[in-house]
Amino acid sequence: MISFCGIDCSDCQAYRGTIDANIELLKKSSDEWGNGKTSPEDWVCLGCRQKKIKLLAKNCSKCPIRKCVIGHGFDLCAQCPDLFKCENMKSFMQDKDSIVYKRNKLIYDSYFSTSKDN
Repeated sequence: MISFCGIDCSDCQAYRGTIDANIELLKKSSDEWGNGKTSPEDWVCLGCRQKKIKLLAKNCSKCPIRKCVIGHGFDLCAQCPDLFKCENMKSFMQDKDSIVYKRNKLIYDSYFSTSKDN
């Protein structure tokens, strides 16, 4: 599953920790991303595409990218013509060698080339 921003959920330790019922992986997520203010249970997540906020990691439920994509009626950020100048996506799109950048660019290029033909 690909998240709204282009992350492959299977690469996310919070998602994998949930799917595999691996409390140690959820603890690692909490330690790395929770700034000492979260518990492993706060990182239980079935991916940001879930409609019920309670099925998302607490941090992810507040994600401005998720809110923006849903608000615009897109499936992914890569469908937005402003992808490459978006402040919300800036940290994901800085490294042109990253898989998230490459994935978003591929989808963006494909989407806009085919949408012009239809």
